[in-house]
Amino acid sequence: MSQTRISELLNINPRFLRSVNLERDFGDSLALDSYVATTETSRYLRRIGRGLREESGERAWRITGDFGSGKSSFALVLANLLSRPARDLPKNVRPLLVTGVH
Repeated sequence: MSQTRISELLNINPRFLRSVNLERDFGDSLALDSYVATTETSRYLRRIGRGLREESGERAWRITGDFGSGKSSFALVLANLLSRPARDLPKNVRPLLVTGVH
């Protein structure tokens, strides 16, 4: 009887084999290719977008969560949305511009 290895059963996207590092990954055009925005992500981006308006007094946010919950990935998306034109964003991230964070 042959035994199946766990590695033969799982196919892990290489993007998930390392953690996000803002300094290293900000310039990496592939770092956001597999980013999946959730309903919560979009809601948080809208909230930050409202805070960026000139008339807003909502200027400080705290991002908390368990290890591996996506805080750094969220920060990487946010940094890209705030600093890059839409044409330079990965296609999967462009729809997040409608949240008002640009």
